[in-house]
Amino acid sequence: MSLVSSHSAQITRQQASSDVIQRAESGRHDYVTFAPSLTSIRRSMFRTIQARATACGVDTTMFVENLLDFLTPPNDSRLLRCAKAVIANQMLVSDIDLAETLNLKLVTNDFIAEPDHEYYYVRSWTMNAATLARVVVQMKENTGVDSNKALAWTENKTFMEARVPGQTTATVAECAVRYVGKCRGPMTPWNRFEADIKERQTGVFAEFVQALGAVDPETLANGVVFEFPRGRIGPDVASEIRDEREQAIIALLGKETLLNQQPGGYFISYVPSSPDIHLFQNLGTSFFKDFAARAQAHPDGIVDEWFSSVTSFAIDHPEEILASVHQYRPESLAVQKRQATPLQVGGHTLLVLVGKDITLEEYGAGVPFLGGFSRAGYIVSNFLARLEAQENAVQNYRLLSSKSQCAFPFVDLWPFPGKHKWLPWIRFLSEYLQTVRPLVTVVFSESVTRVAKANFLHEHGKVSDAFLDEVGVISIQHFPPHAFLTDASVTDIPSGYSTVILPLLHPGMDKYADQPRPLREVLDLQTQIVVYVAHQAMQITVTHPNAERDALVQEIWKACRVDGTSMDENYRKLRTRLHMAKGVLRAYWDAKRRPSSVLAARAGCVTEAERARRSEAASETMLRCEKATGLPRSPARSAQTRSLWKLQLPTLMIHLTPTHDDAAKKAEWFKWADDLPNGTFFYASALNLSAPRRDQNVRNAMTEFAPDDATDDSWMDNADLRQAALSAVGERLTTALLAKKPDFFHPDQQRNRRLQAFQDEPIYAHTENLEGREVIIRANGRMVLRWTDPDDHRNLTFLLWVPASVLPLTDENKRTVHFMEHGIALHDENGTPIYRDGYSLQEGVFKASDFFSHSQGRDLEKMWRSHKQLPEPPTTAELATPSHGDIVSTAGAETAISVPPSAHQAPLPPGREPFKAESRAKMRTFYEQGGPIVYNDGIWLMREFLNETYPTGGTFAVADPVIFRKVESCVPSFRTFLEKHPAHPYTRHWQNWLLSDKLPKTTRHINANIRFLRL
Repeated sequence: MSLVSSHSAQITRQQASSDVIQRAESGRHDYVTFAPSLTSIRRSMFRTIQARATACGVDTTMFVENLLDFLTPPNDSRLLRCAKAVIANQMLVSDIDLAETLNLKLVTNDFIAEPDHEYYYVRSWTMNAATLARVVVQMKENTGVDSNKALAWTENKTFMEARVPGQTTATVAECAVRYVGKCRGPMTPWNRFEADIKERQTGVFAEFVQALGAVDPETLANGVVFEFPRGRIGPDVASEIRDEREQAIIALLGKETLLNQQPGGYFISYVPSSPDIHLFQNLGTSFFKDFAARAQAHPDGIVDEWFSSVTSFAIDHPEEILASVHQYRPESLAVQKRQATPLQVGGHTLLVLVGKDITLEEYGAGVPFLGGFSRAGYIVSNFLARLEAQENAVQNYRLLSSKSQCAFPFVDLWPFPGKHKWLPWIRFLSEYLQTVRPLVTVVFSESVTRVAKANFLHEHGKVSDAFLDEVGVISIQHFPPHAFLTDASVTDIPSGYSTVILPLLHPGMDKYADQPRPLREVLDLQTQIVVYVAHQAMQITVTHPNAERDALVQEIWKACRVDGTSMDENYRKLRTRLHMAKGVLRAYWDAKRRPSSVLAARAGCVTEAERARRSEAASETMLRCEKATGLPRSPARSAQTRSLWKLQLPTLMIHLTPTHDDAAKKAEWFKWADDLPNGTFFYASALNLSAPRRDQNVRNAMTEFAPDDATDDSWMDNADLRQAALSAVGERLTTALLAKKPDFFHPDQQRNRRLQAFQDEPIYAHTENLEGREVIIRANGRMVLRWTDPDDHRNLTFLLWVPASVLPLTDENKRTVHFMEHGIALHDENGTPIYRDGYSLQEGVFKASDFFSHSQGRDLEKMWRSHKQLPEPPTTAELATPSHGDIVSTAGAETAISVPPSAHQAPLPPGREPFKAESRAKMRTFYEQGGPIVYNDGIWLMREFLNETYPTGGTFAVADPVIFRKVESCVPSFRTFLEKHPAHPYTRHWQNWLLSDKLPKTTRHINANIRFLRL
């Protein structure tokens, strides 16, 4: 069932809201045995808000107890007990109790919001704990990682009970997953709810919605929205107070268990470092005051024609602007027209800002981007206002004044809610640039940068694989008129349409995740570069009043380019500082990045709606790249191919031979495009030519029968010659097979050959005992278990998804299954456990707690429990008893097997795992109380390594020797030591920890083991 279809019926959700309240009214709870006083509850709520907000980095110095007036519960004993329960764990408080305690009002689609008023709301989905457990598993399946929110949910007692296999009582336990937010009228909490459900694609909220929609669409459709009627704020209240209310609600309910990723509010607490402040001061810019003194208005109505085209298209295509969800707002369009109208200096528009898409706050309230209603607009306006204050030596600032905003005309690529098609809006953006002719175009986000790098013709412009490398790096691009494409006689872009492009990170990125300081540093430094480039554009324009605009663009580029020889020294320092900040931000993102090995796009995770979307996108790409018209090399074909060449679509270049010779590349492309048969799709042909040949082995065999005059393999394109060669290959093969076995092609022989593939192969047979048996893992990541139920003799086949890291790489790699204390594990051909990131040895590669989410969960758990009744592996105490001539050494109170088992012995089962830093106390107790360290313990390898390499102690570092070359690292010698113990159960574990890409995260675990042994 598609997520979109499950949200479309509003009546279902409204009925569900009523059902939720009816159920809650019949099941109110008393959460504690005594009723606290109203005064004590207010005090407790205020202390909780202060503590939780402070822990999230919120400045609470201005918080006062009156802040709680809109949250104070009625003086009713039951509701005061409810308030105490809300503080303890809001997930276990029903919707009706939460609504009565915090004075909430149910919101539906008939809610009316007053313009410019702030509304605070909480969204809620009530479900039993087992459903939430399945949602957590689905979130991990979709993303490949454990969400921090999901980990916080698992700390709830109700949730823990629900996820244990075999529990039945927990299925009746209910909990609620909630999200807190705010909106400004005329946008209503309900409309914002609908928009987020349909449009939000990233973040924990989107992950939760997608997972819940897959697990239980009905529960998703039953989500409700409550509003804080006593928390409403009018239009004249300061932003800080607006922020405090949202922050108070999130802190009271607990950000850790909410779907919120941030503590709330738009108010920016970022203060640049003193060196960064001096960097800008040393630039000596005077852009703001110079612009105020020199700026003049363009001729009246300069953007009228462009704006009329945009609005006409919106009216004629309501589906493109999501008019069914967001009401068409002429007043919002008037604001967009006003903020897109530039002023000129010396007859030129100096600079234009191009955003990605309009925010719902701006569209709903009808406010300009730099007005600060959205997070992105607030950050840009706040940072520019600070730089203006520095230029003018002013202390107080917050947002750009209306007068200063005129220096930064702004337009969005998508000026309406919804982002469906690219080409119409790219055309409108190009027409806007052709109208105002900016010398500098600042583009926010990778998407808009790609459009700019394609000369505003399409969205496939070439940028670096890591967009962060593009940030702050200027280039010259063009916005040619449409006639450039349609006029075959025009081969070069006309003069007068060039502009300096300055790509920036989108400031809206600050809205998501944990708002790291490195991100805000990059946003601040890139804003400083914007002001410097604008200052240079001002000075060059004033200094050269009679220069052509293309010449001005060239001069601006020379003054601000990265490798410019005449670059100002202070500007060079600013660029160096930006480069360093981008490096820090990149390292932060790399640490947060999800593993790329996750099979997130496997077939089982693709919904029908997603399949339809991909199919539609593929068809659109095929049509955009056009179909060959006219006969090959005809005038009609020539005109078509020249128009396509001007677009420089990467999809039509994928088949070309890699070369740095532009002329040769162009000649190869035109030969291909001009010679295609009429009616052939260009993109389909390019794909066909670029795809690796699947018949390469056959072609290699055919080369032995090539014509005498052949100089390459082009003769294989001739059908007659190809068939003759294939016949010769077949005859030779048939002769060889018959010479070896005359009855090779007899039907009985062919049947036997097929059956032989599965004959005497236990791996394909069902059995009651799978312990230690080799299993198949398919290329799509599905492990196949074939089990016979001993009770009713059913043959059951289970398909379990395992990560890509578990897949065998060669035919020699084998996988055997083992049933552990808390899951199903795999060992390799050497008997070494294969680890899954984040799982313990006893959890293996498929946790027992995840059985219930499997379509055959009951049978899967039954199989696991059946195998758990088999003989257990030897205990640690048994392993400490010497056998087979093992040498025993005694040092103090410790007795250990100091020599590995003999070669004829079966591999020993894994013992105790090495330490992890976060579980040091627990593991220390486990080791100290569990007896001496023995050979099959994970820490045995580290102990023997230290005794062998550093018998009397020493100084060394646990660091990558390639990066840290000036320190003595123990990593190379430890790797060598581990190679001497390939059969040890934990050798693979340590080797994984020592991988270069994992070492930054695992160093603390390695240090924990060293400290335990030597400190």
